[in-house]
Amino acid sequence: MRRHRSILVVLDGSEAGFGALSESIRLAQWSRGWATAMVVAPPYEGDLSLVGVQNVRAAILGSCEAILDRAVGMAESMGARIEVACEEGEPHSKVSGYADSRGLDLIVLGCSREYSFLKVFTGSAVSRLIETGRRDVLIIPEGASLGWEQALLAMDESDGGGSLMDRAVEVAASYGSGLTALFIENRWWKASPRNISIVAPSGDVPGEMILRELKARALTASVSVDAIREGGPEFRAIRRVTRRLGIQVAMVGWRGRTGLKSLLRGRGIEAVLRGVSCPVLVLGE
Repeated sequence: MRRHRSILVVLDGSEAGFGALSESIRLAQWSRGWATAMVVAPPYEGDLSLVGVQNVRAAILGSCEAILDRAVGMAESMGARIEVACEEGEPHSKVSGYADSRGLDLIVLGCSREYSFLKVFTGSAVSRLIETGRRDVLIIPEGASLGWEQALLAMDESDGGGSLMDRAVEVAASYGSGLTALFIENRWWKASPRNISIVAPSGDVPGEMILRELKARALTASVSVDAIREGGPEFRAIRRVTRRLGIQVAMVGWRGRTGLKSLLRGRGIEAVLRGVSCPVLVLGE
């Protein structure tokens, strides 16, 4: 079983980011791992003939230093030590490259209620980071705590084949989580939310085969599974179920063009975060 031991937390100076750092430090302590706080300053694209390049760079580096100083102080107050990194460039590229070069397990982002998303990781930058699929990405809404007792795995008809199931079961087993499997009907306008028995004889019920396969895989890891079928669209179904069941972390998959395709395309993940109070874990390969 593999826990997240090496964690990269991306900071932008917001309270949401520092909240995510605090939760990440606790996770690293529990997993006997370590955390790295990283700030990525976007490249300056203004008119350099009007502003001295050195002054702009000094301002950027000074802001990064102030954020990282606060991060180090926060870690020390929690009895932990963290590594720090400051990069300049395209955020998704710098973060992905840093995580890959060091073989890190998890990338953590804080989601502020004040903005549509992170100041630095706006819109397509988040999608591009997730689309790499190499690392798990954990997005923690502002004010949320990270817990593992009740985990949700959201799936649709594209999630057969076992890769996502194995990763979700692995995570649940690693953290001792109970797992709720949510199958989301693609033809959501014809569906009505209802529970589905995953031990009933196989029939024409959409998703039953996938849910039965998930339970079989979970049994080998001693992970308990409850199953629910809901009508979409995906982000609304996830928001409904996490609220209703008190889910502590919601897991979704990203595998190129499959795995809840419409959820993570464009600003779909932001739509989930606007209504979900729990952290969202996007499972990589």
